[in-house]
Amino acid sequence: MRTLAIALWLLAVCAGVFIVKQNELNSVVRSDFAAPALMAIAPDLPELTTLPAVVPEIVPVEMHESEIKLPEKKACARLGVFPSRDWAERVAEILVGDSGSAQSLVSAWQIDKVATNKYFIRFKSWSLDELAERMTQERGNLKKLISITAIPEQC
Repeated sequence: MRTLAIALWLLAVCAGVFIVKQNELNSVVRSDFAAPALMAIAPDLPELTTLPAVVPEIVPVEMHESEIKLPEKKACARLGVFPSRDWAERVAEILVGDSGSAQSLVSAWQIDKVATNKYFIRFKSWSLDELAERMTQERGNLKKLISITAIPEQC
């Protein structure tokens, strides 16, 4: 047992000396050889003393006064992931409610299959806030179908 302890102690001392010597060798190699070797690879580049002048573009007065219209982003929100298409359809029907005809109910939402047994409900005409508000209103009807932590997303 005593010889094993002495052998382990000697091994630890040798490893420590080896690490110190290796670090010294690496620092010498880095300081003596690395810089000239890198300088031989990289050519001398001329220093850039002046920057090119940036000339502002002159915009006609008509463009200043005219209002730039950006294309409006359609409102779209989605909710998921549901394990079956029927489940997702049931949730969508509850969220849309009884407002409007059967044709308008179907056009208000769409079921998107993202993987095997994974479905999203996409509400084409609702924004994220509208969907969240509707989920809050229908919380009692939805509590057995979706988790309280279900978060609507922007599509």
